[in-house]
Amino acid sequence: MLGDGPISLDCGLPDNASYTDDLGYLYFSDASSIDSGEAKQVSSAFMGSTRLYQTLRSFPLYQKNCYTLAPAVEGQRYLVRASFMYGNYDGRNLPPIFDVYLGVDFWTTVRLDNASHVFWTEITTKATTSSVNVCLVKTGDGIPFISGLEVRPLDDILYADANNSTYLITYKRINAGTTEEASNSDNGDHRFKDDPYDRIWSPDYDTYGSPVSTNFTITSSQGFNVPSYVWRTAESSSTPMFISWSGEPNVQFHIFMYFAEVIKQEKNQTRIIYVELNGGPFGNPFRLEYGRGSMTVYTGNLMSTNEYKLVIRAMDNSTLGPILNAFEVYKAYDVS
Repeated sequence: MLGDGPISLDCGLPDNASYTDDLGYLYFSDASSIDSGEAKQVSSAFMGSTRLYQTLRSFPLYQKNCYTLAPAVEGQRYLVRASFMYGNYDGRNLPPIFDVYLGVDFWTTVRLDNASHVFWTEITTKATTSSVNVCLVKTGDGIPFISGLEVRPLDDILYADANNSTYLITYKRINAGTTEEASNSDNGDHRFKDDPYDRIWSPDYDTYGSPVSTNFTITSSQGFNVPSYVWRTAESSSTPMFISWSGEPNVQFHIFMYFAEVIKQEKNQTRIIYVELNGGPFGNPFRLEYGRGSMTVYTGNLMSTNEYKLVIRAMDNSTLGPILNAFEVYKAYDVS
């Protein structure tokens, strides 16, 4: 049952089977949420994978096969995550290519590099009816399948630009200054017990600067409920920090950036930083102090462009350089 609570489906799990994962989420078989498809198990070589990826449901029949997740609360915002690992379940060693839809709207194309490639994709949307529908669609390149399907209700303040006419697809969600060794999944990503929305955070150790961390508890700012582990790690630099990605035709982006001081400063030290986007200001300068909360910088729709360039800089009167704890980038799609 969905409603106001989470739903976790382990696709291909035997009917009426269930289990609780390490974070306390109760996973059920997907059998009662769809009336088509075949339950399969990955080949023995991949049975050591995380439990979610040991079984799957494949769809040899029909062009389009849809899950019905109900009852949903109309007007409630949800994060919906679909996960895939081929695991050579059919012995062909040929991962298929297929599309995923949210109801009638295109979501993404699944392309896996090999049998052990774990791929997950998230979409944030508002329920417009009493159910949420996720569909697997054939494109002529093999049989669609799915390993897991998770739905997490979100507080109304979070990702508010996801509404009846716009949905957000997760493009990046980076936890800076940490390593894959701290992960709890097959592909090095992180989930945390104190993240009320069960978001997946991908680790980055030193792409943007040098890793730094603290054991001090940092509180989340502005209602985003970033997990404490994410706040406690960061990357810092004595020179500007650069983040860039290529744009896509007719696609707008949303950005959320998270900053907190993780280094105890000396009396004569200050960290005052600001962010630029494509050469222009992205918010106002702000000061970070150890043990004094955090800062979130975010924007609504960005106009489509060929490339996005974020630069984190220190002000001239700052004795310390820029720092970054985490950031998220979402694609925004108009479905009105």
